[in-house]
Amino acid sequence: MLAVPQVVSGEAREYGSEVQGTDKEGVVHAIVAEGTTEIGDSAFAGCSSLASVTIPGSVTAIGEYAFEGCRSLAFVSLPAATTLGYDAFPSTTVVTRRG
Repeated sequence: MLAVPQVVSGEAREYGSEVQGTDKEGVVHAIVAEGTTEIGDSAFAGCSSLASVTIPGSVTAIGEYAFEGCRSLAFVSLPAATTLGYDAFPSTTVVTRRG
């Protein structure tokens, strides 16, 4: 599954299905590429500095615990038809807007 094809923090970096390893704490801004349909389970879990994420209209599902521990994330704009997995935004103060 291709869940997070592009993550940006300072410079663009490419990732497979999730942000991995020591990069997690340094991710401040993330862009999910247009054409991505799903953000996988725990994809951004542990990205404690993540302050913003751009989610395109092509995303129809966000997995369980996808943004767990993203304490700096406060607002996310979601496509109208996005299905959220169980506790997709735990340990955050996220306010979501659909559409």
